[in-house]
Amino acid sequence: EATFRTVQISRQAGGGGGGSGRMAEDLADLFELELDKLNNQYETVQRGERQEVQEQIDAALQRLKELARRQQQENERARALASQMRASSAGGANQQRLIEQTEELARQLEKLSRERSRPDLRETARRLQQAADAMKQAMASRSAGEAGMGKVALEELRDARRLLEQNQQFQVGEEIAELTERAARVERMQERIGSEVGRLNPEGDRAAFRESLAGILEQKDELGREVSDLEDSIDRVAREAR
Repeated sequence: EATFRTVQISRQAGGGGGGSGRMAEDLADLFELELDKLNNQYETVQRGERQEVQEQIDAALQRLKELARRQQQENERARALASQMRASSAGGANQQRLIEQTEELARQLEKLSRERSRPDLRETARRLQQAADAMKQAMASRSAGEAGMGKVALEELRDARRLLEQNQQFQVGEEIAELTERAARVERMQERIGSEVGRLNPEGDRAAFRESLAGILEQKDELGREVSDLEDSIDRVAREAR
């Protein structure tokens, strides 16, 4: 804004007259075009980072579903063993692997939470650690009590899964809001280009005409890239929403 005012004053002092208004309008269009380019570059980086996080969350959710399925199997095995009043070394080994994998997933989500400032992931990691603690208590008591702690572990895993699924829904909502803003910016870009085309004067100075036309074509190229990228983003968000 400071630069814009400085150039305006400079042009008015140098030329004045009716042309200064046109110069100021052209200058405003130029600044708006550059700002749009910067916004596009910034948002491209942001979308890449957000997509990377979302892919990690999706992978964590799939692992969490598998852990819950296996914990349910362990609970069923524990009930069968408890009814026979005997322990199983194989069952203990399976439960130990579940504990290790659950704690590993909790550490990964905790790290992702710190790196991306995501408290929702920290809560999911806490639930996973609680599930792992319940599994340990279940292993420590190979009796009827194990079934109870196994159920607690399974509920903690399910709670963690629900948290991740809620996070996915929230993420889609945020991305839809961003797409709406990007679509509005594309509309403004097209309106600005249409305005500049309307001001073209092919009967005037040829050099000025060619320069203005080249600027418009550059903006059209930029607009085309933004529209294509926007379309790809809409397709991706639609797939995630499904």
